[in-house]
Amino acid sequence: MVQTAAILVLQLVFACTAAYAFAKLRFRGRDLCFVIVMACLIVPPQVRFVPLYILFSRLGLVNTYAALVLPYAVSALGTFLIREAFMQISDDIVDAARVDGAGVFTIIFRLLVPMARPTIVAFSLFSVVYHWNDFFWPLVMTTTEAVRTLPVGVSMLREEAPAPAGTSSWRAACSWWPRCWPSSRSPSVTSCAPSPSPH
Repeated sequence: MVQTAAILVLQLVFACTAAYAFAKLRFRGRDLCFVIVMACLIVPPQVRFVPLYILFSRLGLVNTYAALVLPYAVSALGTFLIREAFMQISDDIVDAARVDGAGVFTIIFRLLVPMARPTIVAFSLFSVVYHWNDFFWPLVMTTTEAVRTLPVGVSMLREEAPAPAGTSSWRAACSWWPRCWPSSRSPSVTSCAPSPSPH
């Protein structure tokens, strides 16, 4: 839970500030920088696994929340989605806020973010579902129960000793609940399909 919440907060902060720069500021190389950010979406997580593991191992961050959170602190998908939402907001509104003396962070978090709330909520749901159910990276980076995530802990408990009747089902339900959001159009149907990575 700590891991998922920390990742979500960092992703929203960095995505909103980067989206503001790409959508509302004019500077040399802006489009090239945005293309580089979009290129990150086509890099599979498996490609980053070995370099990141070596880096965190040498820094002594194995078995820490930092190793679970930092690799996902910046989201290219979040930057893209929020940028598109900010671009739909008229520049005249931002210019009026600047004339009134609003600073950059005031414009972002008190003006643009509330107006882009649907996009931010949608991305937040994707992020929470993906990182709550993330298994591979926490499995590799944790060897103690202190920072082990719920899906990994359930898997370890299942291997250590057979659980009493009904206990395994309850653990599995707790670890899977974010994935089973009821459909807004069909309340009687629940989707438990794997969600795409928000990166």
